[in-house]
Amino acid sequence: MAISSKYRWIAVGSMNVRNHANAPLGAEDFSLEEVVAACRQRIEDESEHRLYSADSKLMWISDVDENAEFYILLVHTADKNVAGMSLVDFQTMDARDIEKAEEEGGLYSSHVLIKKDADENERNQILVEKVPGVYLGSIKDHLTWVCKHPTLHKVAHDDEGNLKSYRAIFEIDGYQSRTISEAIAGGTLKDVEFVSIEEENVDGLDEEPLIEEIIHEAKWSINKKVPEDRINPLFNWLREQRPTDNSKMFVRIKTEAGQIKTTEIDPDNDQMLEAAFIQNEFVSDFDEPLGARHAEIRGDLVQKMSVKAN
Repeated sequence: MAISSKYRWIAVGSMNVRNHANAPLGAEDFSLEEVVAACRQRIEDESEHRLYSADSKLMWISDVDENAEFYILLVHTADKNVAGMSLVDFQTMDARDIEKAEEEGGLYSSHVLIKKDADENERNQILVEKVPGVYLGSIKDHLTWVCKHPTLHKVAHDDEGNLKSYRAIFEIDGYQSRTISEAIAGGTLKDVEFVSIEEENVDGLDEEPLIEEIIHEAKWSINKKVPEDRINPLFNWLREQRPTDNSKMFVRIKTEAGQIKTTEIDPDNDQMLEAAFIQNEFVSDFDEPLGARHAEIRGDLVQKMSVKAN
């Protein structure tokens, strides 16, 4: 998958590090500093590469840095199940293919910033440069794996006085951005779509009847800004147009930055427009083009991401 050389989307979330459920009551908690130290230890031990998804995908952290406000991780991901690349010359229209060897995989890099100071809920803000394979959930999985190494576990006495080993696990949730109502007011409402799936017995006389999925779709294209005083009346009318009671309702909005956001909302909820999108921030205007792979931490990207955190 090709990504832009001019901009990146940044996922914004919050992270909590806690003890695994098997930790003895009152066991010492893991700290963010210990998690960062574990990442550095993996690199030093050359045990930083994680194979997963039937050994077709790979993730690792190559660099760990910090400034006054953030810990900075440079994360890489590779996927063997991607095709080679095809390019075309815009002047001559000549095309060429870049073939991929069997053991090669598509490679992408991502900067991850974790705020050192926790908020009032003891959660640390986290920002993730979104590239194929790297997002809030995949960072959570990888940090969990990093801390699975036995040398990175802690021990504490259980109720019976026996020493018991335990490890750290992670909770990472996306920050909610503006409500759907606010997003519509600030952007362009593209369309609203209802989708329902039903099962139909094709031949009820057979001992093993065939089941066929019937997909019902209904879409209203709007493609315009909607005045704030018209949003509620419009959606009250739209939900009355549901083709079936079990239809799912999807809304697509084009933000002022040009991003198309899709979210499912509950048409049975009178407060359906108060649901929220997950916060994604936009960074651009780089002096040097952005590559799919970063050989080292880019200070300009870190600086732009830091601004979005604040």
